[in-house]
Amino acid sequence: MLSNLGLCRRAGKLEAGFDSVKQAVINRLALLILYTEDLSDKTKKEILFLTEKYQIEAVLVPLTMDQVAQILRKKIGVFAVTDQGFVTMLKKSLASLSDDQTQSEQSN
Repeated sequence: MLSNLGLCRRAGKLEAGFDSVKQAVINRLALLILYTEDLSDKTKKEILFLTEKYQIEAVLVPLTMDQVAQILRKKIGVFAVTDQGFVTMLKKSLASLSDDQTQSEQSN
């Protein structure tokens, strides 16, 4: 998941940070919004309001801002993906993470 976010960023198809994400949503460039587990309640509320208003999918990723900072070199908790190919790739990556987590919980 982290490497896919980094790839998306290097390709210029990832907006990072609340202000950039908000602009991408308003300008209808954002196709998918991702936010981290430790995003503040206030920011999460604002992002979810925007995604509902503009009918964009928002997904909680099982990562923290510190984990994201390892790849992106910045402590950021919200992202907008602006390319359909990367949306598909990231959704597959998230599904894989979810499947791995489910299998791990079932084996315990």
